[in-house]
Amino acid sequence: MKWSQLCEPGQVRQTNEDRVFAASAGDTGLFLVCDGMGGHEQGEYASSLIAAGYAAWWERLCREKARSFSEQMGELKDILLQTHNGLLLENRRQGRICGATLSLLFISGGGYGILHVGDSRIYEYSQKRVRQLTCDQTWAQEQRMAGRKERELRQSPNYGKLMQAVGCGERLQPFSACNSLRGQVFLLCSDGVYKVLGERRLYRFIRHPAEGLGGLREHIHRRGSPDNFSAILVDTRPGL
Repeated sequence: MKWSQLCEPGQVRQTNEDRVFAASAGDTGLFLVCDGMGGHEQGEYASSLIAAGYAAWWERLCREKARSFSEQMGELKDILLQTHNGLLLENRRQGRICGATLSLLFISGGGYGILHVGDSRIYEYSQKRVRQLTCDQTWAQEQRMAGRKERELRQSPNYGKLMQAVGCGERLQPFSACNSLRGQVFLLCSDGVYKVLGERRLYRFIRHPAEGLGGLREHIHRRGSPDNFSAILVDTRPGL
């Protein structure tokens, strides 16, 4: 597989609260994007903690005997829940709110799995069609699914509120899914990417992976890059 990544603070924010991790060996790869919760304390600490936990797992994976895909996905979910519980306990002790989103893609052999919390995203390009594999865990998305109109939602102070984040809330409910690998292109990104670019332009970049992330970065900067932005592009098409 072929992949590229970027993780930048943008032109307005002083601190980069995003973190990424990307690694591959043979037909196995682990990729993730974390976005620290803006407006709260130490969002970069939460995203760094998540990324570090998975980086350590990847190092063990490369040293140890191979396990089944389902066992590996179980381990990845366990790390997520352990990190959430540990961060939640630490937050209570310090009387703070500190959390982050996570969108994770694991590829091994002929399959892939995803884990997702929050409003970062994973897209897939396959058979000339782009689709979003994750669903934003936000107040606005819940209201859309209940049939409320977008104009009404945008007037609410809860519009950008996260309903799920690692390190926040008593019960973490991550989304997970597995599927077969058939030469897809994947894009993982924080909201600093898709909120700036818009769906049409973002889909164009996914459909032309050979252009890499340079053009995506250029367009975000051209629009002022008001937020931290991170992306990982993974191309699994045969013959690369």
